[in-house]
Amino acid sequence: MQSPGTYPQPGFHPHPQAGATASQPRAAAPTQTPATAAPANATAPSLLTQPSQPAKVSIQAGKLSIQANNSSLTAILQQVASSSGTNIDGLSKDERVFGVYGPGDPRDVITELLEGSGYNIVMFGKTSAGMPSQITLSPRGAAPTPAMNASHPAVNQAADDDDNTPPQQDDTPQQPPQPAPPAATTPGSANGVRTPQQMFQELQQMRQQQQQTTDQQSQQQTDQQPQ
Repeated sequence: MQSPGTYPQPGFHPHPQAGATASQPRAAAPTQTPATAAPANATAPSLLTQPSQPAKVSIQAGKLSIQANNSSLTAILQQVASSSGTNIDGLSKDERVFGVYGPGDPRDVITELLEGSGYNIVMFGKTSAGMPSQITLSPRGAAPTPAMNASHPAVNQAADDDDNTPPQQDDTPQQPPQPAPPAATTPGSANGVRTPQQMFQELQQMRQQQQQTTDQQSQQQTDQQPQ
């Protein structure tokens, strides 16, 4: 407390509450909880886990049409078989099918439907609806049938029998080769070109030789006749 008659010093303004305010600690900032991140390996559910949808199979005027949207391949082929009377064998696995096939020739549509499925396709016969009467499927790269395997030893055995058979000898006496008659040389024929005169002379010589041969044969026949 100041004495009476005294005044505060110039420039000094006491604030009793300033020190108390400065001595209070600051409140801590609220802690933010980080949001939980979604797992990076999350994937969409597989279509195979979803129920398959029936396909639309139509056979009209000999044309086959198939509309599939996540449809079962086995179910589609069963629909084809029940609608046309086709017998289908060898289907061993199922898969989902999407797309529109046809309308078109049934053989072409079925081939397109099974493209990439890993099957060998054999179709034969024809039903009244224009469909193949028989469709046989087999996995590509499969081992050959036992019937095909059994045919190879028979072929090899036949080849071995042919190798062991001794060659047949021909008893017909062989005739010695006849020497070729010497070619007649005429002047001017060295270069391979004959003149008409040379050809005429050769023709006359041939006729003379034939006449001499005929005369000799006639003379021999006359000599051989009994006296």
